[in-house]
Amino acid sequence: MSEWQPIETAPKDGTPVLVCGGTATLPCEWENIPIQEATIACFHNRQWNGDVTTDGNCWRLNPDYWMPLPTPPEAK
Repeated sequence: MSEWQPIETAPKDGTPVLVCGGTATLPCEWENIPIQEATIACFHNRQWNGDVTTDGNCWRLNPDYWMPLPTPPEAK
C-alpha cells in the first residue's frame, strides 16, 4: 500500500481516495470538526467531499493527507 501524501498532490478528477487529518464541516454549518479517522472522499466542484450522512448530506472536507484506495480482494 502507498504511503500518506500531502493533499496538494491528490488527484482532482473525482477519483475516490482515502483522506485524513484536517477538518470537516456539514453544508450550511461553520463548525470545523477534526477528521479523526481515514475516510473515503473525492474532489468535486472545487472541494473535497466525503462520508455521506444519514440525511443525505456530504461532509465538506479540508484534509491534510491522502492515499489511493487499496485494491479490493478477489471474489471467491
